[in-house]
Amino acid sequence: MSAEKVENEQHISLVEEHTQQDNAPGGEDSPSRVNTSAPSPRVIWTPRFMILFGLVLVPGLSLESILTQGWLNRYYAGQWIFQGHVMLNALTWGILLVVAKGRWTRTGAVFGLLWAVFMTVNILVQAIFPAIPLPTLAHINVVTCLSLLGGYVCLSIDRFPVRPWDAWVLGLLPALGLILTTLLFFTGADRSLSSLEDAISTVTLVLSALVWLARPTCWRAAPAPTVLISLVPLTLLVLNSASAGFNASNFFLTRVVLYPNYNATTTESNFFFSQVVLLCLLLGTIRLVKCELTN
Repeated sequence: MSAEKVENEQHISLVEEHTQQDNAPGGEDSPSRVNTSAPSPRVIWTPRFMILFGLVLVPGLSLESILTQGWLNRYYAGQWIFQGHVMLNALTWGILLVVAKGRWTRTGAVFGLLWAVFMTVNILVQAIFPAIPLPTLAHINVVTCLSLLGGYVCLSIDRFPVRPWDAWVLGLLPALGLILTTLLFFTGADRSLSSLEDAISTVTLVLSALVWLARPTCWRAAPAPTVLISLVPLTLLVLNSASAGFNASNFFLTRVVLYPNYNATTTESNFFFSQVVLLCLLLGTIRLVKCELTN
C-alpha cells in the first residue's frame, strides 16, 4: 500500500509541473504568443449615411420605373406622383434650413422651399384647370427656375473658398444671363411675353449648371453634391432639346402631369426623367444636410 501511495503522489506532481509549464509566459499556449502570431480580425464599417443614400437611390430608381408604367396604364394621375416628390424635397429643404450653420446655406434653403411652393402651385393649377393656356404655365415656370437658381448660387458660396476664378464666374453670371436671354429671344420667331419667359427659364437652367460645374472649387470641396445638383438642370435641358422645345414652358413637369398623351413619342421618357430629376435634387440636398451635420 505504501509503494502504491508513493507512485500516485509522483504522478500527481508530474501533472502539476506540466500544467505550470504550459501556463508559463514562455509556454507554447501562452496568451502572449497567441496574440503575436494570430492575425487581428478586420472589421468592415459602413457609415450609416452610405446605407441611407443607397436605400434612397437604388429603390428610388426602381420605383420611378414602376410608377411610370402605372401612369402609362392610366392607373392614376401623374400629379400625385410629382407632388409626392415635391413634398419629400420640401421636407429635406426644411431640414437643411434647420441644421444650417451659415447664412448663405440658410438663404439657399429658403429658395429651395420657394421652389417647392411654386412647384405645388404648378401641379395644382394643372390639376384644377387641365386645359390651362401655355402663357400661364410660362409665368409659373419662370419663377420656379429662378428660385432654383437662387438656391444654387447661395449653396455654392457657403463653405467654399471664393478664389479669383470663382469670383469671376459669380460676377459674370448676370451679364452672361442677359446676353443669352437676348440671343434666345431675338433669334426666335415668337416675340410674345411667354416666349421671353421661356428664354429666361432656359438661361436660368444653364446658369444653375454653370454655377457648380464651372468652378473647380466645388469639384474639389464637394464632388458628390456638384454632380447630383448639376444633373437637375442638365437633364431638363436635354429633355427640352430632345422634345424640340416641347417642355420650355414647363420644364420640371414637362406638361405630362395628368394622364399620358399618346400622340407624343417622348411621353414615357419625359415622365420618367422628370421623376429622376426630382430624385437627384433630393439626393443632392440630403448630401448637403450631411455636410452641415458633420462640419
